[in-house]
Amino acid sequence: LPILVVLYFLLPVVTPFIVAFVIAALVTKPAGWIAGKLRLPQKSLVLLLTALFYFVIFAAIVVGGSRLIVSAGNFLASLPGLYTDQVLPLLNELFAKMEEILDSADPMIASAVENSFQQLTENLGQIVSSLSVNALRLISGYASGIPSFFVTLVITVVATFFMAADFERILGFFKKIIPERGLKICRAVKDSAKN
Repeated sequence: LPILVVLYFLLPVVTPFIVAFVIAALVTKPAGWIAGKLRLPQKSLVLLLTALFYFVIFAAIVVGGSRLIVSAGNFLASLPGLYTDQVLPLLNELFAKMEEILDSADPMIASAVENSFQQLTENLGQIVSSLSVNALRLISGYASGIPSFFVTLVITVVATFFMAADFERILGFFKKIIPERGLKICRAVKDSAKN
């Protein structure tokens, strides 16, 4: 239980550094290979590939995210109109057919069905409107969490550049402090990830 509590509070603080280390590990190997082929300084190439990696990721997020947000906003804004243009006429047509059938029935039953239908259409309209408003409110609620996300993102990006630049030294440091048993587990994980 104490370990879970520590992880609960420590994980959000450490996560940007773990992500940065993984990205640095992904970028370092290709940078070393390219540096060997082109006879360029590896450190400069690592930083260039890291910048390229983040540029591609951010471009994809900006383009995809903006399109997603605009599409979701348009859809949610069109929900009430969709109800009045599509669903309500269908319900009115259905009610007209039911009214034709009930013309020969008892007037009390026909009156009860008509009142029920009016209540149904009013309730459906209110549900669609409230759904649209609540969904837009939810999206704006997510927007309020964006600043803390950007702080975490900036920390991750900056840490990635530092870790990528000195990746071999950081790796050497961890190899010194991790016991042999832990290193074997790390190698096993690394080997299984390759396969």
